[in-house]
Amino acid sequence: MRSAIIFALMFFFILSWNYQPYMDVINGAR
Repeated sequence: MRSAIIFALMFFFILSWNYQPYMDVINGAR
């Protein structure tokens, strides 16, 4: 169970790192 949480955090980190322009659009719209 603990390894699944770590895997989910790493997956979320990779997604947010690869889609940085998308995150910038969200921050700009706020």
